[in-house]
This record gives sequence, C-alpha cells and structure tokens, in this order.
Amino acid sequence: MKCPCCGYDPSNMNHNPSKAVLEMISKYGDDTKKIIKKVMRAIYDNVSSDKDINRYYQFLYGIKKIDGVHIKHSAKTFLDKNYHLQGKGFSYLLSMIRNRSENHEQQLKNERKSYGKSPKKRIID
Repeated sequence: MKCPCCGYDPSNMNHNPSKAVLEMISKYGDDTKKIIKKVMRAIYDNVSSDKDINRYYQFLYGIKKIDGVHIKHSAKTFLDKNYHLQGKGFSYLLSMIRNRSENHEQQLKNERKSYGKSPKKRIID
C-alpha cells in the first residue's frame, strides 16, 4: 500500500531507516545537507509528534527527486518564519518544497509582472 503523494511504501519492513536516511542525505551537496540537518534538528526539538526516524525517512523519500535549490529555499523560509515553533513539521515542509518545485516557473513570471524587470543598460554620452 503506497502513499499516493510520495510513493512511500510502509509495508517494506526489511529496511533499516537509519541506514536509508544516511544514503538519501549523502546524495545532496554540502549546503543542502547542512540546511536539511538544521531543519531536522529544529523539528525534532519543537514538534514532538515528528521526533521519529521513520517520519524523517518519509520526508527524505518525498523530496528525493527535487532539486537542491528548491529544498534550500523552502527550508530557509521554514526556519525564518519559525514554522517549527508553530507545531508544523515534516509534512508541512514537504508541502512547501513540493509547491516551490512545481510552481517555480509560474512564481517567477508572477514576480516579473508584480515588480517588473531591470531596465536595459544604456551608454550615456
């Protein structure tokens, strides 16, 4: 029975979540690893229902196909807005990352409409 959102299969009980977490986290760059660990620590310290290696594994499984740029941006926003202090955990962060990944191009277009773009450089005589 797989999760329709992320494809996580809880029936596979023959795996070691700690080992799987280390394998998944090793695929990211140093900056991305650092921010993921920082967010994980903040969630572990403040959201008691998410203080579980299996929840962390599910989160990493859900973001495994997402680019590190989107992960870093969403994680920084999550920490800056103190969502972990509001009781929001891995599920909320996963939704933020997925939405950022799926809607990034449209967000850029909307920002350009709202703020405009820089004027072209001109040579002044």
